[in-house]
Amino acid sequence: MILTKPSLAQGLFKFLDTLQVEYCVVGDISSFPDTITGDIDIIIPQNEIQRVNQILGRFCRQSGAQILQVLQHEQNAFYFVLYVRSEKQENIFLHPDICGDYYRNARLLLKARDILETRQQATDEKGIPRGFSVPAPDYAFIYYLLKKIDKNELNSAHGAYLSQQWHLNPEGARELLSRYWNVETVKMLSVAAEVDNWALVQKNITHLQKTFRRKAPRYGSILIKESLRIINRIVEPTGLFIVFLGADGSGKSTVIDNVSTAVSPAFRRIQQFHFRPDFFSRNRKKNSKKIVSDPHKDKPYGITKSILKLIYYFFDYVLGYFFLIEPSRIRSTLVVCDRYFQDILVDPKRYRYGAPLKIINWCRKLIPQPDIIFLLDAPKEILQQRKQEVSPAESQRQRMAYIELVQHCDIGHIIDASQPLDVVNAKVENIICQYLSDRTEKRLRLN
Repeated sequence: MILTKPSLAQGLFKFLDTLQVEYCVVGDISSFPDTITGDIDIIIPQNEIQRVNQILGRFCRQSGAQILQVLQHEQNAFYFVLYVRSEKQENIFLHPDICGDYYRNARLLLKARDILETRQQATDEKGIPRGFSVPAPDYAFIYYLLKKIDKNELNSAHGAYLSQQWHLNPEGARELLSRYWNVETVKMLSVAAEVDNWALVQKNITHLQKTFRRKAPRYGSILIKESLRIINRIVEPTGLFIVFLGADGSGKSTVIDNVSTAVSPAFRRIQQFHFRPDFFSRNRKKNSKKIVSDPHKDKPYGITKSILKLIYYFFDYVLGYFFLIEPSRIRSTLVVCDRYFQDILVDPKRYRYGAPLKIINWCRKLIPQPDIIFLLDAPKEILQQRKQEVSPAESQRQRMAYIELVQHCDIGHIIDASQPLDVVNAKVENIICQYLSDRTEKRLRLN
């Protein structure tokens, strides 16, 4: 069988059945699992949540997939990024979001046991089983409604799904609504669900949010665990900081764009910058990358001005890392840099640096380093064929200087950029995914 995202999801459900782990898929599953456009929200018993990492680890070993990320976004809610390379050499990402009791900000909104006791087999329009379990309509309704109101996001598509579930068991859904809101509010929500018109609900969503949160019990022990969870997210960021080096014509920009798109499902967001963080700039996007056609046209600065400029760069890198890059890593961002501080050492003329190179070396040892460095390397003939911004001799000199710099670096990877672009992209993607997998395996102690 050809491996696809739907088949990987179905494999996960079968694996949970084999382990006799009760579960149900919550949310709009009208096109599921044939079409999976986002996360798969799965509820399991509260007493199983402590071993969810081991459960997913065992599934990945059996299916050939890898766990690239585990984001604990609540005390007992875990967002996984599973990855596998298909027979067609395509990246397949699956995002199970697994939780037990539904907590939000240490408030208990809904118990997993209440939902699981109502679970039933999902079927298609002809009544044929679809291979996974779902909650009864009234619990599917209240779970989805609470989630959307709590996140302050309720659009027409969300409303259509809620109305569909409402009509399958309006009395049961109304009874569940009364646990969270008063009679007047229950009436408003009931009318909205009945006629599929959620405009009034959308208008009052902030008030609805505050009201049901006040009714939900808050636990001090969960607050303490939440604090520890946040600390752990800071200590072990789930983002990644990578740098691409290479002489002009090595194809950095193209590879960066392709790879960033290809591995983006493993991250919450993507952030790119050129050469340095630009910490002191008011408009980083505007100054992110300047097109340079003749990098050596200007004469180097004198020693004093060169050192002052280097000091400016040094603080830009240090402050930029701790105030821009590291917070992004904590927020599960892929941070990609085209060139980095090492570039000054390889090509000082580009930056008009005219002081001793050993000063650059001293600074380089103090500047925070990325998680991975990629050097895109190609023979000078290919570099010159792609770009003629410097002479052939300079292309060769830079190429050898980059190789000397990166081959002695523990985090460095030299990629043959003379290969076809899809081959280069695939090699970079594999290194990134393997790094994430190894890091996650170490953190979860799955090996």
